Amino acid sequence: MNAARRLASTRLATGWRAISRGIQAEDSGSAEAGILEALASVAGALAARLYYPAEVDNGPGKAALGDFVAVADWCWGLGDDEPRGLFLAAGMAGEGRAAEGLIVLERNELPLRHPSAWALLPLPHDGQVVAVLLLACPVVPQAPDAATREALVLAARQAGSHIAATRAQALVEDAARFGAFHRSLAFATHDLKGISSQLSLLASNAERLGDNPDFRSDMVLTLRAAAGRLDALMEQLARGETGVRGGVADPHGVDVGDIARAIAATLATRHQVSVIEREACAVRGGAAAVAQVLTHLIENAVEASKPDAPVFVGINADGAMARLEVIDSGHGMSPQFLRERLFRPFDSAKQGGFGIGAYEAREMVRAMGGRLDVESREGVGTRFVIRLPLAAASGRVAL
Repeated sequence: MNAARRLASTRLATGWRAISRGIQAEDSGSAEAGILEALASVAGALAARLYYPAEVDNGPGKAALGDFVAVADWCWGLGDDEPRGLFLAAGMAGEGRAAEGLIVLERNELPLRHPSAWALLPLPHDGQVVAVLLLACPVVPQAPDAATREALVLAARQAGSHIAATRAQALVEDAARFGAFHRSLAFATHDLKGISSQLSLLASNAERLGDNPDFRSDMVLTLRAAAGRLDALMEQLARGETGVRGGVADPHGVDVGDIARAIAATLATRHQVSVIEREACAVRGGAAAVAQVLTHLIENAVEASKPDAPVFVGINADGAMARLEVIDSGHGMSPQFLRERLFRPFDSAKQGGFGIGAYEAREMVRAMGGRLDVESREGVGTRFVIRLPLAAASGRVAL
């Protein structure tokens, strides 16, 4: 009897140490195997299998009884035809609440072909069975003593809490990935909406002005610009980019005057956009990103303006930065709207708008090392000011 007690005491001490090591083994990618080995050591079993609840309507890890699926094995030696599923009846898993402690199996009590299935150990957390451990033939072929059973209850709780936390973290990470994916789709949809509006306007004007040589020339510019925006969008999606980026920087700098004039040319048949370039400026950043920011701000200015009120784009150097201004004399925005809604994503004052254009423009400017400011008065108009680092200033030392 004393020898058996000493063996049990040694096994429990070894098992507790193994549980800590098993839970910490997550960094090596073998957390489940480590937990299996640890719990089997406490129980004195030679093999173990871990089951998770099947994904049912009430969610993973939230069933007190029902279907379970094998997810990991330790020294089990599965046969090729052995089923991976497990169904726990109410008497095994508990009536409405997680059962605790070792459940020694009777002959043929489980639908398993493995002859060594010996006992079940539910792993509980917050009143639910988050996993089930199936144990095979113990080292000492006798019923576990009270100390072993009590240790298994505590060990099962610890392992269950760890598994629940790990699975919850995995769900959070999956949700974050889906969130990033949907955010990417939202920005892409916004860009596609802008391109679609541009092409729709072009098609409607073509019916009236198709014979005008100047219109046809502008139409070619518009189609090229739309194709370029689509190509840039497809490249971004192909790279799997999920955030707002500043694009690939041109080592020679991006001429913002050329970009502004090209945008103005595509809008020539729709609205007057005057580009006033006081000083030529080549900025650091991606040409596609600069064009996207300017296109959004200029098109918004056009939409806010009366047909006979031109939109002005000013370009000038301001120290080591280029200063770009988009000015309109439209309806303007209230201080409250500027403060609470303008740069808030998915909040739009436009019918059918996505509410991410201004936010996207600001984040793209920031990604290129610049900043975007706005001044506006209701009934007077709006001035957006973009500051971007000059390419020629990349070698300067800030004092």
